Amino acid sequence: MFTAPMVYVGTSDDIEPASYPEVATISAMADSDGHPDGIGGSTSYGADDSFASFSNYSAGVTAENPVSSSGASIDLLLPGVDIHSCYKDGGYAIGSGTSMSSPHAAGLAALYIAVNGRDANGDGNHDADDVYIIRQGLIDDGVTQSDLQYGLTFQNDPDSKKENIGWAGPTGPTASVSISPSSQSGKGFPSDTISYTFTITNTGELADTYNLSTSSTWSSSVTPSSLSLDSGQSSDIVVEHTVPIDASVGMGDSGTLTASAVSKKLV
Repeated sequence: MFTAPMVYVGTSDDIEPASYPEVATISAMADSDGHPDGIGGSTSYGADDSFASFSNYSAGVTAENPVSSSGASIDLLLPGVDIHSCYKDGGYAIGSGTSMSSPHAAGLAALYIAVNGRDANGDGNHDADDVYIIRQGLIDDGVTQSDLQYGLTFQNDPDSKKENIGWAGPTGPTASVSISPSSQSGKGFPSDTISYTFTITNTGELADTYNLSTSSTWSSSVTPSSLSLDSGQSSDIVVEHTVPIDASVGMGDSGTLTASAVSKKLV
């Protein structure tokens, strides 16, 4: 069974049957165009590729839960906004809710069984142990919400327990970046401009272009403001931080350096 999310069994905020450990619990995301790029239109329950605003979340997980998920007692996150689905009297309608997400999970389970079979542990039986192994397989085959190519464009899951997004296809190469060192500091007199050199490295498997920005209370800039790097390639960038002319002795400031990938998916 696949159903909507909840938390600890036996507490006042439980929703049944979602709160039972033996039930796969699915939360909902908004995906208006079927692509993991965040450029689709906004929905009534959030922007394209975001955690649906109505979807519940998990405060924790019971020791009896037979699977392990980064979402605690929630197994997976799947589309649940503006879904064209069956309706009463043999019709069809557009609906939103975790009731729309759960059939996506059931479809994933069917695909998993088609590839791996129902007898997940090879003991000749088709029982609860097999179901738990299949649930764990679906969780393990998912992609993280923060995945640069296939994750949520808007990181708005309302708790720190971020369940994987259910995934049916190959994920392909990954895209990621690192900046070294993680921080630097210096001193100067009023009106001095202090320069810091950082190294940005494309640590993923894809060539990518990065927009670089820096922000602080005092005037700051980064050069270059964008650059393209092949997989494994590095480049130095320079951040300049200017001490205000009216700065008093002992006054300090800090800034943030950000490298944002321009391309998030294979084309």
